[in-house]
Amino acid sequence: MDFKQLQFFKRTAELEHMTKAASDMSVSQPYISRTISDLEEELGSSLFDHAGRSIILNSCGKAFYQRAINILNEIEDAKKELQNINQSHEKQVTIVTNVSQYIPGIIELISHSNPEIRIRQLSAKRHEIIRMILNGEADFALCSPPVEDNAEINMVGISFNPSSFCILSIMAKPSISGSMISSSTRSNLYA
Repeated sequence: MDFKQLQFFKRTAELEHMTKAASDMSVSQPYISRTISDLEEELGSSLFDHAGRSIILNSCGKAFYQRAINILNEIEDAKKELQNINQSHEKQVTIVTNVSQYIPGIIELISHSNPEIRIRQLSAKRHEIIRMILNGEADFALCSPPVEDNAEINMVGISFNPSSFCILSIMAKPSISGSMISSSTRSNLYA
């Protein structure tokens, strides 16, 4: 038994007509007829009674129809749940830092330009920050003192406060820096 069989059975039961169901499902009438016959054979029971050119669910068909509806609804719910999980993962950005006083402004900048993105902030030591970026545990990092050049990380050196000589590195995974954050936000972050 497969998903298509259940869909074809459901639509045929609702329309009580194989030709109409086939047309509605964009398949040929012999194909839908064969699919339902295969389903009935697998279940070991007839699901429809024939009344002239129409078909009507019999008692087994009525019982199976309720089960088919539940199964199809569960499959749709599972698809939606997985889509939501995928979308929530795609729309979360993790920022790790060892200089947290600059994070509120950066979070505000990202949130304003990209309201659909959820931002998670972490604090860590410099060596942990590098490891987290390289392992994909963080998408962006703000680090002082600056990190030496690393081919695996996109980095930009910036100076937030020239009077205190605070030089920082903004680091990002290449896959994130080029995709989720809008180009105007990236320009502002790296300016």
